[in-house]
Amino acid sequence: MEELITSSAGADVEGPGLVLEGSALWPARVAELTVPHTAAVWLVADDDLLRTRMHAAARYEQATDHERHLTDKFLARSERYQALMLDALAERDLDRVDVGGGRPVAELADAVLAAVEAQRSVGRSSASA
Repeated sequence: MEELITSSAGADVEGPGLVLEGSALWPARVAELTVPHTAAVWLVADDDLLRTRMHAAARYEQATDHERHLTDKFLARSERYQALMLDALAERDLDRVDVGGGRPVAELADAVLAAVEAQRSVGRSSASA
């Protein structure tokens, strides 16, 4: 991961940069990065929002019992992952932005950019949004 980031965001690299997202970007690994011009912000949501979005995407109300069972299993896994992620972020005091509350996308983008601007090291600013 660091090699990919270094090749796109290193001190001698010009260009638009690189945005990475995904569950493989675990806080412990990202917090160790020392690549210049690199920032990290995690987008988080509470369990209710995860459930609402997942049920809508899976058409839960119209799903068969088997499909609901699969959705419930995936949701439980997602909620566990989110809990572990939040613990890892808090443990390392890493920046996160809560995507809940019906905030418009532009407001969320501004919150992410503000967190990036305030970072003193990868993933760490003086305050999380």
